[in-house]
Amino acid sequence: MSAQTLSIAILSGKGGVGKTNITLNLALALRQAGSSVLVVDGDLGLANIDVLMGFTPGKTVWDVLQGKATLDQALHTDASGVSILPAASGTGTQASLDQASCQQFLRLVRPLAEKHDFLLLDLGAGLSDTVRLLARAATIQLVVTTPEPTALTDAYALIKVLHTSHKLSNFLVAVNNIFSENETALTRTRLVNACKKFLQLSPKMLGAVRHDELLKDAVARRTPLLKLHPESMAAQDITAIARKLRSLRKKMITEGTISPCLSLRARQTAAGTAAPAAKKAPASAQARTGTLARKK
Repeated sequence: MSAQTLSIAILSGKGGVGKTNITLNLALALRQAGSSVLVVDGDLGLANIDVLMGFTPGKTVWDVLQGKATLDQALHTDASGVSILPAASGTGTQASLDQASCQQFLRLVRPLAEKHDFLLLDLGAGLSDTVRLLARAATIQLVVTTPEPTALTDAYALIKVLHTSHKLSNFLVAVNNIFSENETALTRTRLVNACKKFLQLSPKMLGAVRHDELLKDAVARRTPLLKLHPESMAAQDITAIARKLRSLRKKMITEGTISPCLSLRARQTAAGTAAPAAKKAPASAQARTGTLARKK
């Protein structure tokens, strides 16, 4: 089934844009539509999927990596049928993995992921080595942002580095916490058009999620929005995004364009030969060279 598992790395340039909430509620919406879904918490040192889902993990991915638990022992299956591999939080040492550890992580998770229609890999914010390595292993890179200038600038920096240094190009964009359609249009102008102009890259706008006070209630009650308030505005928007992802998967299966699940592909040069291993992530100021902040 590996050729039918659509793996999606869910990323953000900065924290606080609602990436994990989007991930969990997307998983629920996909499951409600009949798809099997595995969510992997890839924020290995600052995990919070378990917090938002309202459960306390007995074992985590890190225990599996250390040989202290099996994958089945770490796997949590929600009452809705969504499968979740939680990570640890606050221990520090596992926040960053080198390439060998990333390969081990992917080898462990791949057989489980291949049993599902969708793999949602919720990665940490920013451009750590772990984020960049794991993002390369997914077929699609979904960038979550908000309309704020800082979030858009950091989203552009993220796309720029992953595209120019790792040759990734299958970017989707979801805009969270919008107050009006004008903000969606503004994001398209500032982010998508900037990518077209300066990177010769065309990320696709997947959808927008409206600002919804009911989301705060869901977070406070440690229950996903689609469970607690399924008719809310934000829940409806996330469900619409899930429909687009199901359609995209169907289209990619027909075309044969879904890459092998969780394969850490060597990044390619323009000539198509394998490039050297990625260097350390550039400093924030370097990553933003030529970013939206400087674009008129």
